[in-house]
Amino acid sequence: MNRSLKETLKRSYTARSLFFYTQIRQEKWEKLRTRVREIVSSEEFPKDKPGEVSVEAWKILQDKDIDPREIFCFPDIIEEKPDLIEYYRLIAALPEKGFGQLLRGEKRTPLNKARILNGIISEIVEAFPEGIIQTSRRVAVAEMSSGLQGSWVNKIGTGAAKAVKDIIVSYA
Repeated sequence: MNRSLKETLKRSYTARSLFFYTQIRQEKWEKLRTRVREIVSSEEFPKDKPGEVSVEAWKILQDKDIDPREIFCFPDIIEEKPDLIEYYRLIAALPEKGFGQLLRGEKRTPLNKARILNGIISEIVEAFPEGIIQTSRRVAVAEMSSGLQGSWVNKIGTGAAKAVKDIIVSYA
């Protein structure tokens, strides 16, 4: 391989690595999770399931003695603490863009957001009832990483578009 090309690739991959290191924060997930656990520990166990949570998924969590607020999105929680929507979006392994697409044409109320997330999360709980809490952590970190990859690709595209524009302007 051409030495110049190899150096360019090395710089590119180093930039990507640095981007990931500066952007990803596993502790971000842990902070979100801690805040949800604080809510769970300070309030009574909910008796009513929120909209779009399937009866089967609700029963799975009850049988495992898992507070449903650790997994399912309750509209009152995200109304009071809107940034926790990210916690539930990550449990659903739903990218921000995909969540926005699912909300298109809907009022962006806590109720509608919770309804969309809970429909997805219910199917996940039903498909993977064992170890949902432990698995959700790993999935959330994977989803954050996937989002970073998308951001990195967008950054490359923006840089390439600027370079092409500069070439055209320079030529003109």
